[in-house]
Amino acid sequence: MMTATLRRSVCCLAVIAIAGCGKGDQPPAPKVPGTQASPAGVPMTDLQPGELVQVTKLSNPYAGDVTAIAEGQKLFSRFGCAGCHAGGGGGMGPPLIDKTWIYGSDASNIFATIVEGRPNGMPSFAGKVSSQQVWQLVSFVRAIGGLEGKAPTDTDANTLQESASANLESAPASLQDYYKAVSQ
Repeated sequence: MMTATLRRSVCCLAVIAIAGCGKGDQPPAPKVPGTQASPAGVPMTDLQPGELVQVTKLSNPYAGDVTAIAEGQKLFSRFGCAGCHAGGGGGMGPPLIDKTWIYGSDASNIFATIVEGRPNGMPSFAGKVSSQQVWQLVSFVRAIGGLEGKAPTDTDANTLQESASANLESAPASLQDYYKAVSQ
């Protein structure tokens, strides 16, 4: 004869086992076409062991392109970048309009930062935005930092911050879900 405590323990274990069944059968999250992992040859530092190895850096296909910079501004707002970086002057995130860049101001470094994310706050956008969109963001960020092209005239912090909140509703569903998960 089973005691009541033993019977309850067996029932609890059975419920836990049943609840865990089928979790591995879920399909993986879909990939956004045109995305890629970290670009090869994007050094975050000049330090390396052994002989110095030169790596060919990626180049921005939209460098100085006014249309791409304007599209990058819209993406900056839509993806909520203004929430941390304001209009480029910084806030919770580092400023984008100064001469000191933590992970490098080269276009390939900024690309890697957007795709991979960075410790202490910068989320990874890998699989969330296409390579084309990342390069457009890179063009805008470099433009507001005075590194390439000419920044659009309405890049003040208030305009970007207000439009970031409003534009999240029109962002792709996968990005909205990601933003909700990250901001909790």
